[in-house]
Amino acid sequence: MNTANLYLFCLMALLASPHAFSQNSKHSSKHSSPYEELEFKEAQTDIVVLRQVAETKIADFSAILKRTLMSAIQQQGLEHAVAVCKDQAPKIAEKLSKDGWTIARTSLKTRNAYNAPDEWEQTQLIAFNTLMNAGEPPATLNVSDLSQGRFRYMKAIPTGQVCLACHGSQVDPALLQSIQAYYPNDRAIGFTLKDLRGAFSLTKAIKK
Repeated sequence: MNTANLYLFCLMALLASPHAFSQNSKHSSKHSSPYEELEFKEAQTDIVVLRQVAETKIADFSAILKRTLMSAIQQQGLEHAVAVCKDQAPKIAEKLSKDGWTIARTSLKTRNAYNAPDEWEQTQLIAFNTLMNAGEPPATLNVSDLSQGRFRYMKAIPTGQVCLACHGSQVDPALLQSIQAYYPNDRAIGFTLKDLRGAFSLTKAIKK
């Protein structure tokens, strides 16, 4: 498996870890940063900044998990990567979920029940799916919302060719057995290249 394929596998594997993690931080420093809690009125004019921070967190999560899974695949193959992802992805998400942010992955067909979408997420996933079916490039699909004291951001994850190894309709029997052992309620199979795999979902607490 080449590096490009490994990257795609890692990206799709993000959906296999628990749904979200949060960590509240108190800031004693007078110096502000994009990660610090924003006053609600200020946040209304700083949505661009919040979206940039969300994109940065997605990139950080993807890069760390990519390195972790590439190492696992190179050492013991895809079956081992399933176990590593289940163990390490939640820890990576927890590390990055700080300063009022939470990081999650969700889908209309989840591998891990903890990733099930809430009402807002489900609405956005359906909208993403509709836009993809209409020919909109998945890379352009994202949405943000600022209401009820929080900022929310979702970014679509398409189904890549290598994703079909774990999420398609012809998964290797040995790999499928490993997946089912770790995820007995797995629904994330039967995908095609035309399908939306899922989305990153981030939330930022905003002080009123």
